[in-house]
Amino acid sequence: MPEAFVSNWSRYQTNGKSGNNSTSKNTNLSLKTIRSEPFLEELLLQVMSRANTDLVAGILSRDPERLAQAIAIVMRQEEPISRRAMWAIDIACEKNPGLITPYIKLLIIKMPEFRHDAFRRHILRIAARLPFHDSYKGVLLNVCFDIIADSNKAIAVKANAMQILSRMAIEEPDIRHELKETIRYQMEEATPGFRSQARKVLNKVKELDTNTL
Repeated sequence: MPEAFVSNWSRYQTNGKSGNNSTSKNTNLSLKTIRSEPFLEELLLQVMSRANTDLVAGILSRDPERLAQAIAIVMRQEEPISRRAMWAIDIACEKNPGLITPYIKLLIIKMPEFRHDAFRRHILRIAARLPFHDSYKGVLLNVCFDIIADSNKAIAVKANAMQILSRMAIEEPDIRHELKETIRYQMEEATPGFRSQARKVLNKVKELDTNTL
């Protein structure tokens, strides 16, 4: 455990928040009413590293109230704390994707408003682990198409968006043609990295078309 976190981690355990016994009566509160405690902000503002982020992610995965606080920090869009909170949330959801269920629709709706592509990358990674619920599937589809068509978006973000759309295309054959045309148009002046990812998705969609003939 990083030395910078030892005192904070001890305080967390002393307060009875660690482990699997924590319960939360406030997970349905509006994010506007949630105030993050100094403890969580102190951890997020420590030196940025994977080890530190893993520590925060472990806390979030065991404490729904802390997770709600982290979501509220993300929505503040303050650097660097909001981006670090988003990273920790992503890691927390790797082993338990369902943690984010109460907030995924909000994150998807707000995704275009984030100034940094890191937020979109993490949100799309999280969304890709979940079933596409009807309550937000249409919004996610439109956001992903917009990302692919935007030449200013990072390759990693575009790759995540293409993967999500290729999954949607399994159940939504009507989007396959638009997906192929959008990707092909972007490939004309794209980087080698984008073209490599794009070819994989195009091949996957081609297989889907072949299997439905």
